[in-house]
Amino acid sequence: MMKSLNTPIVFIDDDEQEMFEETDYLTPETHYSPKDKVSNLTWANRFPIGIDAGVRTIKRNEDFGCIVHLDYEKIIKSSDVVTGAELSHFDRSVYDAVSTIYATGNKFFTTVELLRVITQNPKAKLTEKKREQIRRSLFHIARFWMTITTDDSEKLDVWYKLSSRKPLNYERKIYKNLQATYTGRLLNFSVIGYRVSEGEPFEKKEEFAEVWKILDTPILYKYAKAKGQISAVPIKFLDTSKKADKKIALNRGDHTDELANFLSREIDTMKKTAKRKQPYSRIILLERIYQIDGIEDIQQNSDNVRTKKKTTRQKLVKILDRFKENGFIKKYELHKKVKKNSLYFHSVEIIF
Repeated sequence: MMKSLNTPIVFIDDDEQEMFEETDYLTPETHYSPKDKVSNLTWANRFPIGIDAGVRTIKRNEDFGCIVHLDYEKIIKSSDVVTGAELSHFDRSVYDAVSTIYATGNKFFTTVELLRVITQNPKAKLTEKKREQIRRSLFHIARFWMTITTDDSEKLDVWYKLSSRKPLNYERKIYKNLQATYTGRLLNFSVIGYRVSEGEPFEKKEEFAEVWKILDTPILYKYAKAKGQISAVPIKFLDTSKKADKKIALNRGDHTDELANFLSREIDTMKKTAKRKQPYSRIILLERIYQIDGIEDIQQNSDNVRTKKKTTRQKLVKILDRFKENGFIKKYELHKKVKKNSLYFHSVEIIF
């Protein structure tokens, strides 16, 4: 049986309810994250809506490219107007969590089970604020349609830059194992159960969604898996919620989940490429860390920004300390740099 829910649930289909109740939920032990160029550019909002964009990568010493087309379906309601289409770092954490749940072998999941993968905390409790954040993220991601066209029988033009339409001046080799077109919603799911308050009438509204059914393989996961570019990290390494020395190691709050997930992807890539001729850099610029933690203008030098940066570094240290205790890394070092006669924190080096 699936885990019992804390709120009364109304299912919209008896057959779906029966399948849900008869299916064991498989608790993920590995966290999966698509980490290829298309995924990275998607979450960085580098694909213009409704315009083809080219992506060139190097795989096993062969040139490989694809064409990406991204569309956004705006759904306008009197009480919920969608005004923008940009994806966030939290959206990526939600996407990775759904991909993880799917890759583990689950077809159904509840909001609280999704939260526990996002935070890598098996005992995480769902608050109304977090429930609303997750719900909005899921429906937001699902409104994106993507088509990824890889090398086919005919060579495709791959644009040198996303901002220009100048074709490359060489012929790309065809990577025959990846002749395909991937298309669909970034996330394709249905809501099969809604939470209701005792004595209140049932309403089929997005804000009451509580039980979800995955209808198809998440497209970015499917594409990255075909290329062998999936970050796969044991969740036990990533759990930063456990107590250490009778104190909570980290309070998972705003942006902290995104930061922990970002670090896990970066470190996993470092490990997997360590023996290559050109390994992935073990240096992470704090500029990237600050941006993930919501500090948009990192060049500012006001007292407020300096305080925010210090708080972010404290989060970083707590996350990496837990990674160290769990055996995910050996140690880390924060590096400083001189700029205009001032010494400031510049980067963090990961050591295995």
